[in-house]
Amino acid sequence: MISVVVPVFNSGKSLAELYARLVPVLDRCGDSWEIIMVDDASRDDSYSVMESTHQSDPRVKLIRLAHNAGQHNATLCGLRHSQGGYIVTIDDDLQHPPEEIPVLLEKIQSGYDVVFGIPREKHHQVYRNWGSRLIDNLVNAIFPRAAGIRRSSFRIMTRELLDRMLAQVRTPVYMAALILTHARRPGEVEVKHQPRQYGRSNYNIGKTLLMTRNLLINYSCLPWKWVALLWGLWLLAAWRWLPIGPANFPVTPAAPVIVGGMGLILDLVTLWLGWEYGRRWRRSKQPQPEPYVISNIEL
Repeated sequence: MISVVVPVFNSGKSLAELYARLVPVLDRCGDSWEIIMVDDASRDDSYSVMESTHQSDPRVKLIRLAHNAGQHNATLCGLRHSQGGYIVTIDDDLQHPPEEIPVLLEKIQSGYDVVFGIPREKHHQVYRNWGSRLIDNLVNAIFPRAAGIRRSSFRIMTRELLDRMLAQVRTPVYMAALILTHARRPGEVEVKHQPRQYGRSNYNIGKTLLMTRNLLINYSCLPWKWVALLWGLWLLAAWRWLPIGPANFPVTPAAPVIVGGMGLILDLVTLWLGWEYGRRWRRSKQPQPEPYVISNIEL
């Protein structure tokens, strides 16, 4: 069986076309398949469209979240309820063409446990491309063994990988990091990418900054290393420019103020990181509730 997980948010205009294009593709890929649509508390008629589709084709399974949980958590919810041996995740806006699923399937059958569909040419706004580049660089730094692998939300994974992921979910969830934490052989393949036809993207700079924080704090120790380096530089500056330094070293009147101010900032950053990593440690020692609440489910 092939499972297709679709996180949905305010996409009532695109869902009928998405379903109509998925069906012939999945019919060609195998005899058994399911589509799991997860409505992330949409404010339009998305769920009504989903219900109509489910009534005409029970292979389309529906989940409705009580509150907006975000794309990553909605995807996680759909993955938890999937049954396929291969699981595809695809966005609801049709920028990733469903017709490219066979390309992912062919690639993963050559021995990978996850394959990301990488657009040959992205049709995104410039600031979104910059944000994606920032996130990509962070993921490369956190997972150096997968640094050559590009990532996207259009992907296929094996059931074995998904089971490993679901057994050790970290919250807050960042899907690419969760996948790469457990993947043994990640891969990529180029696919087509289409301009957005319906609605507006929910992506913004604030979400990029939040994802950056989640990545750094919950999936790495890089901030500690950076702060340790800054403390080393501060001690060198203090030795040279504060009274503890060489008596014959020239000191400008502003040097003690600058160095002292830097020390105060580093103190605050260190305290904040200690609090954040303390929270991470406590979460790792306690059972965590699911990062979403289901209000309705039709499987």
